[in-house]
Amino acid sequence: MSQANLLRITANFDNPVFFVSGGKESKSIHESHKELVRKNRLSDRAYYPNKGHAWLFSDIDTHIQLLRYFFQDEAFPDKLKGF
Repeated sequence: MSQANLLRITANFDNPVFFVSGGKESKSIHESHKELVRKNRLSDRAYYPNKGHAWLFSDIDTHIQLLRYFFQDEAFPDKLKGF
């Protein structure tokens, strides 16, 4: 287990955040995103199935679609999945 898995965070958020992980990332990454969204009701999370951490470099179009969804209320990217 890495030391990062042992960290405890006390944070106050007042800005929305969209957390995205690759489907192949560790369960602890997905769980940390879940916890961060729980602490900030303005936030949301999703994952990209069958992709790793650097998914946005291999699919720039989906990354741009996600930004448009988050900032401009456009359609949610088809390739991403909600939890």
